[in-house]
Amino acid sequence: MLDQPAMAARLRSRRHLPVTPAADPGPRSHAYRLFVVTALVIGLTGGFTLGATLVLGQVTQIWTRGWLAHAQVHGHTQLWGWVLLFATGVLLHVLPRMGGAPQRAGRAIYALLLAGLAARALGQPLADQELFAALFLVSGPLELAAVTLLVVTVTRIRREAGQPTGLWGGYLGAALRWLWIGTALEAWGAISAARAGALLLPGGWHEAALVALLWGFSTLLIAGFSLRMVAPLLHMPAADPRVGALALPLLDLGVALSVAAPLAPLLVDGPVAALAGAAGALLLVLGAAALAHAVRLCPLSQLRTPPTPGTAWYALFIRVAYLWLLVGAALGLVQAGGALLGGGPAGYFAANGARHALTLGFVTMMIFGMGARLLPAFSGRPWRARWLLWGSFAALNASTLLRTALQPTLGYGGASGLLGLAAVLGLLGYALFAAMALLTLLSPAPAAARSDG
Repeated sequence: MLDQPAMAARLRSRRHLPVTPAADPGPRSHAYRLFVVTALVIGLTGGFTLGATLVLGQVTQIWTRGWLAHAQVHGHTQLWGWVLLFATGVLLHVLPRMGGAPQRAGRAIYALLLAGLAARALGQPLADQELFAALFLVSGPLELAAVTLLVVTVTRIRREAGQPTGLWGGYLGAALRWLWIGTALEAWGAISAARAGALLLPGGWHEAALVALLWGFSTLLIAGFSLRMVAPLLHMPAADPRVGALALPLLDLGVALSVAAPLAPLLVDGPVAALAGAAGALLLVLGAAALAHAVRLCPLSQLRTPPTPGTAWYALFIRVAYLWLLVGAALGLVQAGGALLGGGPAGYFAANGARHALTLGFVTMMIFGMGARLLPAFSGRPWRARWLLWGSFAALNASTLLRTALQPTLGYGGASGLLGLAAVLGLLGYALFAAMALLTLLSPAPAAARSDG
């Protein structure tokens, strides 16, 4: 397994060259494409397109019936479809190469997860009808089976590879734990709603599951990859493992309290939920700040270390993503503090304003930056139409800024046109990236790779 200095040296040695393998190691090495291509398609349809349609339908008041049910489907599809499928493809491609263990169970994970996503998307909006309620009912168990198999598979790969736990292992283990917990919460909520013939998940189940997937799985997984790979990718000083080790328990405990907060009213009365939410939000702010410092991407560090020449086309996404992580964490703390001081829990649109700082600004932007650098290395194909990345970057950031600043005013007048623009810009930014990524992954292999394969 390469240590960070060795990885940095290898990346520096080929920084300006397209990564083309000398020989094609066989179709198993390209299994990640199935996950990544499907993730891109799902993000383009049930993710960003549905999200833009929901915003436009809300601000014009054309779409009213079943709007919240489709909004839950949208949030679920973004995290369990676009993010999880993409992350699974990368994990099952990268982990075996770190330790030489074979890939396992990829097709079963893919089939179960895709079946669960399809059943959820078709069943929930029409769950007041018996046939669709049955689809809604089985969607959760299918996804939980896929996630359980993924967790078992990754654990087996790491055990057979003999990889030490270390900081990367700690973040990966915590991320997988929250993935399973969040999927279990979502599955239980879907089963309860389907059995009642309801279109919406009850109580705080959906909210708790989203926190587990967004902060627990997505953020911790990105944090682990960041501590391991961002420094060599951006040709920066190595990450600080001591601060990275401090960030993990802060984030982990913050996730636990933030997941418990929306579930607390189901069990106890009083201010317990507000206290848990505020404490969790504070820990997430501290953990996010420690993580940004550990990977040398806190705001002041970014000013002192400009992008290395030759890396700007993907480095800008990664650097700005960490700014949005801090913004999203700070907004969550403000909202949790308001609830603790008697203002009541943040409303649906206000909470989603803070959440979009994370989903669009941090998670999606980070996937774009890391994907633009790593997918060419995985596929042995140069990144196609690289100049379009600047359009994607501008559109996605403009959308995130408008959604984060204006989402709380949705329905109160004055921001409808700008929110509609934000939705269109977000879809445009994603569509540009998806088009470039698909062109890269699906284009013919270079002649050298074909002749050697």
